[in-house]
Amino acid sequence: MNQTSGVFKLSDKISILDLGRVDYQTARNIQLKLQKLRQDGSVPDILILAEHPPTITIGRDGGFEYILATNDQLIAKGITVYQVERGGSVTYHGPGQLVAYPILDLSRRGKDVHLYIYQLEEVIINLLHHFNIYSARREGYPGVWVNHSKITAIGVAISKWVTMHGLALNVDPDLNHFDLIVPCGIKSAGVTSMARELSKIGQTVPHMDQVNGLFKQTFARVFGYQLVPVSYEEMQVNRLGSILWEAL
Repeated sequence: MNQTSGVFKLSDKISILDLGRVDYQTARNIQLKLQKLRQDGSVPDILILAEHPPTITIGRDGGFEYILATNDQLIAKGITVYQVERGGSVTYHGPGQLVAYPILDLSRRGKDVHLYIYQLEEVIINLLHHFNIYSARREGYPGVWVNHSKITAIGVAISKWVTMHGLALNVDPDLNHFDLIVPCGIKSAGVTSMARELSKIGQTVPHMDQVNGLFKQTFARVFGYQLVPVSYEEMQVNRLGSILWEAL
């Protein structure tokens, strides 16, 4: 990465931080810190990838009325609930779901939020096409759909033109957990996964690592980036590392 006096120049490179399985609040803390650092120009654009334990999040457009389960039911299933700053309503995160949190400076990408959402959707549509799953956008409802069922939820938060939060692709999560909520606040829509759609055409679900790798490649192609992985070893010896390790 090009760097002058601690401030990263605009380039076609993006750092990839793959957290693996991590609790939701830890990932959120990391995003909040990196968003501020990106606003200051202290770090480059970063793509965070993660997988979470069972979690329900409520966005700015949602409320607890969209959670159908009782507190006792949520506790019994080990599901934690968070109210967060992203757009959208209520959604579920859990094992078997690939979550992506881009920390991008949109002021250097045209300040076009609609284009940003379109590109996130395009990443998923292209990825799913690779597996012979044909998906599409749905007018007025951010995300990616297979027929009338959502396979990817999108909800972002943007401050000083720097993004956080992002998207969640259902690879092979427990879809029964979506029955505990009104997904995205849309009562008339269903939820699906790669595993469910692939079973319809006699194919097995790919390993999460394969989906993860293809997601990175597709994201880089759609957004025009060159990927720069950031390892835990590297994180321990630079400023980015000290910030991340504080949150972990």
